[in-house]
Amino acid sequence: MGGGAGGSGGSIRIEGESIALGAVSAVGGTGGNYSNSPGHGGDGRIAIYYTSSQAITSMYPASQYIQAFSLTQPATATPLPTPISFSTPSPWGSGNDGDLTVSSFNINTNVSNGRTCPDGISYSLIELNDASAKLSGIPGPNCLVAGDEVLILHVKGSGTNIGTYEFLKVGGVVNNTVYFTTAKLNNYGNGETDSGSGIGVDQIVMLQRVPNYRNVTVDGTLTANVFDGSKYGVVAFRVSNLLR
Repeated sequence: MGGGAGGSGGSIRIEGESIALGAVSAVGGTGGNYSNSPGHGGDGRIAIYYTSSQAITSMYPASQYIQAFSLTQPATATPLPTPISFSTPSPWGSGNDGDLTVSSFNINTNVSNGRTCPDGISYSLIELNDASAKLSGIPGPNCLVAGDEVLILHVKGSGTNIGTYEFLKVGGVVNNTVYFTTAKLNNYGNGETDSGSGIGVDQIVMLQRVPNYRNVTVDGTLTANVFDGSKYGVVAFRVSNLLR
């Protein structure tokens, strides 16, 4: 800023759709300086923002801030309803595993449609909570992924829960823990809770992936591994379209 006696100049900001002005000045006050010579206190700044046009006869000082600018807010987006299906999921599955034609196929050891793990891979459980389960080992890449359906089955032990089973959906897998999208409904230990109930010791519970095929054609043998004392022995799959 200049050091004139009349004070420093002010800053001016002008906004509008169409701007038409005569002289615009942003100089400071006038008056003598320390040598009693006329002068002004200092120059300010002028900023012009417009949307369609601007015409100003003269400006002092010349503005470096003349810019076409949108002064209006963007239109508010119209909220749209998100469709939600309240229909009951099909008991025949999603069909996400594609088609399967069987000449000789073991659901616990064979793969189809580009999978890298067996279609019906099975694991023993060492811990079971309301919405998660710990497996006896860490699944390989893409063996169990979000959206997969799994079967939980009490296969060996004592008490009233032997043979209890249910189907759940996988929400995610971290290390050897599988998280479910919903809480389980049943108990699988030796009592009314699963915490500290012998799961993985004397109460044997398995978790097996349930393939959701679209069409299945059996021209041979579709089978599973023999129960080995901790898992296997179950053929479980869904077919959304045609089984023949």
